[in-house]
Amino acid sequence: MKPPPFLIIETGQPFPSLRRYGRFPHWIRVAAGLEEAQTVVVDVEHGERLPDRHGFAATIVTGSAAFVTDRAEWSERSA
Repeated sequence: MKPPPFLIIETGQPFPSLRRYGRFPHWIRVAAGLEEAQTVVVDVEHGERLPDRHGFAATIVTGSAAFVTDRAEWSERSA
């Protein structure tokens, strides 16, 4: 039986000087020793909707330069 994937919620982008190393989900996946097929990435900052929370091994949320007090639409929708 195939284990459930990890959900990575992407909430921001690396600083321009670091983007050559990929996006945050890539960094997290590599650091965690996960294959790409073992993850599902949802980019909430750019409007992607969160899937149903059931069926995932765990959820990992990336960093963001945004403040909670900014009350950005994607942040409020994803809370």
